[in-house]
Amino acid sequence: MLKNYYQWKAYVEDFGLTYITIEGEEWCFYDILDGLETLPPRQKEAVILMCIEDHKEWDTAKEMGFTKWSTPVQVYRNIGLKKLLAFHEDQEKN
Repeated sequence: MLKNYYQWKAYVEDFGLTYITIEGEEWCFYDILDGLETLPPRQKEAVILMCIEDHKEWDTAKEMGFTKWSTPVQVYRNIGLKKLLAFHEDQEKN
């Protein structure tokens, strides 16, 4: 879903397609935007670079200033994705 973020954004702007269904689960484009805004800066950066912009892990690590290991980027991304999913689930409840 995040890999197609920019395509979905174009559909929202051109056709007003704000909801999509993936594997039986409905997602709202604006909930994704709101969820991204709730992430701390480093988690948000890792999620955007790796999941939306499809950068490789090591390239993301270098861009984020990690020169020896890419492990911190994995951690930032994984925690960010978990928080994004939790935000989505909270939005569904309300």
